[in-house]
Amino acid sequence: MTYTIPDEPTPTAQAKLAVRPMWPLFALMFVNTGISWLWFLANGFFQGSPYLKKEIGWIIVGLLGSTLAVFAIIAAFSQGIIDNTTIPYLLIVLTVWKLAISYKVFELQNRSFELFEYYQETISNGAIPFIAMVIVFQQFSLLQLLPSFIFLVLR
Repeated sequence: MTYTIPDEPTPTAQAKLAVRPMWPLFALMFVNTGISWLWFLANGFFQGSPYLKKEIGWIIVGLLGSTLAVFAIIAAFSQGIIDNTTIPYLLIVLTVWKLAISYKVFELQNRSFELFEYYQETISNGAIPFIAMVIVFQQFSLLQLLPSFIFLVLR
């Protein structure tokens, strides 16, 4: 019989690339949702999160919910159910949805990260890639690169 801790991570060979889960959460706030969710997935893989399947599931739910919400807003606007003055308020609901999903993923990763940090010799400084992302994404607008539907889902 082997004793295991339920929250114990199983680090991968790229464990030194793992950062504190707060950095992908900050990326959600200051960069965009798509980058944040990709970073959460990579970070969960790097640290060997025991909740990686749940994290992937929550991000898929987040993407599906965001896509459905944007589709519903566009459909309601084109049908004349809502007008231009209502759309900003509905986009706030979409933002809250993305924050809720991201916070759930953050909580799942943060559970095991302290154990990961305790047993690992070093972890990466998430401030460096975060600052780089903020600088890069301030230089160009995703709205110019992506169709508006995809932009709203990933914004």
